[in-house]
Amino acid sequence: MKNRIDSSRQKTPWDNNSKNNVLQEFIKCKYKDNYRIKHPKLSETNEAELLNSIEIKECRYCDSEHIRKRGFTKNNVQRYYCNDCKRYFSPTTGTIFEGHKISITEWIEYLLDIFNYGSTNLTSKVNKNSMNTSTYWLQKVFILLEKYRENLVFKGTVYLDEMFYSVIKKDIDTKDGKKLRGISHNKYCIGICYDKRNIIAIVECFGKPTTEITYNNFYKSNRTWFTINS
Repeated sequence: MKNRIDSSRQKTPWDNNSKNNVLQEFIKCKYKDNYRIKHPKLSETNEAELLNSIEIKECRYCDSEHIRKRGFTKNNVQRYYCNDCKRYFSPTTGTIFEGHKISITEWIEYLLDIFNYGSTNLTSKVNKNSMNTSTYWLQKVFILLEKYRENLVFKGTVYLDEMFYSVIKKDIDTKDGKKLRGISHNKYCIGICYDKRNIIAIVECFGKPTTEITYNNFYKSNRTWFTINS
């Protein structure tokens, strides 16, 4: 991503005016009230209560069960200490919320927008974040999903299916000035694997995949997600 400087979504055109008329002041105040609702302080949320309700049975670093509670963070979230690796951790360690300075509710709202196919530009406006912030969050989501994928093991009955999504407008190929019909290479094939417990989706190819393509993507590509029984 190119470096860019985005103005704060908190600003209004009337912030620096020495005197606003009644309508301008009303709009400014209501807009800033809405901004504060979108960006609550951690101390104003109940997320400490939520996080402390999570049952922690093993260390987030070494998976040891020899752990004990030891103190709280500055936001009153329970801290834990591992007797084996001698490290501290909290319920958010190793998750997308680790080291977060914004409320979990704000993160959840952003993720719901993304999972509902909202663009980065749209989620930036809806959540009143700069484009840089929204893009950074999206990168964190991708990194987390990549790590999640590395540790997956599918067991029992495994289901495979495909979904198809069109490429962006500038990448569409045409023939004689017309769009290609059906499941052409103008569509991404998203392969989905599910075993009633774990789920993963990967980009298999453009257009309709062959059995060989699916086999290579899910089994023969140096991944150890599951074993095919003969």
